[in-house]
Amino acid sequence: MSTTTQPGRPIVAGFPWSLDVTVTRETPFFPIGSTHTAHVRDTPTSGTIRATLTTANGGLTRVDDNTVRLLIPAETSATWKEGSVVLDMVRTDVTPDEYGGFVLTIPVVRSITRGLT
Repeated sequence: MSTTTQPGRPIVAGFPWSLDVTVTRETPFFPIGSTHTAHVRDTPTSGTIRATLTTANGGLTRVDDNTVRLLIPAETSATWKEGSVVLDMVRTDVTPDEYGGFVLTIPVVRSITRGLT
């Protein structure tokens, strides 16, 4: 698998985070009505799931046939430490489930101004 680095916003622990991901391929990965799941973990081999993003829980929202919006609510990342997390995605409305073919590594930072609410 090749690696490509793209600019994006880090996850600021305790604040909402979103990112649009576009997948370029021959057949659409996000057609209307498709369902997807993504696990957020500290490393690919970690047993601990930090967050489960799905089309059902609003963590993954279809933008178009090739783009999906990822959303991590503030309360989900509130206790995360500085470092990074990883995620990939699986399409779950087809049999067998279809692997998305990409892995995202996202920096996690702590804000200096926090604890206001």
